[in-house]
Order: sequence, then structure tokens, then C-alpha cells
Amino acid sequence: YWSSKQHQTVTASESAINYFRQQLKKINQATAIHFGVKKLGCSGNKYYLDFIPSAANFPHQFQISPDILLVVDDKSWSFVK
Repeated sequence: YWSSKQHQTVTASESAINYFRQQLKKINQATAIHFGVKKLGCSGNKYYLDFIPSAANFPHQFQISPDILLVVDDKSWSFVK
């Protein structure tokens, strides 16, 4: 269960949460997960995850669990909200 300050909600499976937790432990200095969207080809988009060292510059933040923070940048937010 993810919730932001804008009261948007997203759900994640327990296996997804476990995957995020494992990746954050593996990747040196990663403290948060950036969920983003990139342009792909002529008319499509690609969703991606980055494991990042700081969430300070991201306006949309979701505390997935006490130890996992998911963030979304403004450009990607319009695609995922």
C-alpha cells in the first residue's frame, strides 16, 4: 500500500516489496527507488526503476514500508497518477 501527500494510492505485492528491499541492500548507497517513464520509439513509453542515493529532489514520495521509499519525478507523474 503506497500513499502520497496528494492522497494517491498504489498497491504492491509482498514479493515486489521483498524485491525492492533486496535491491536496496545490494546497490551501494541506494536509499530510495525512483519510478520513472522514458519516451520509447515514436509513440510509446518505457517504465523503469532506478535505485538512488537520495530522494530529496522528488516531489512525489510514497513510503511503501518503514524501510522503503518510492519516488516519482514531475515529468513521470503525469503518466503514472
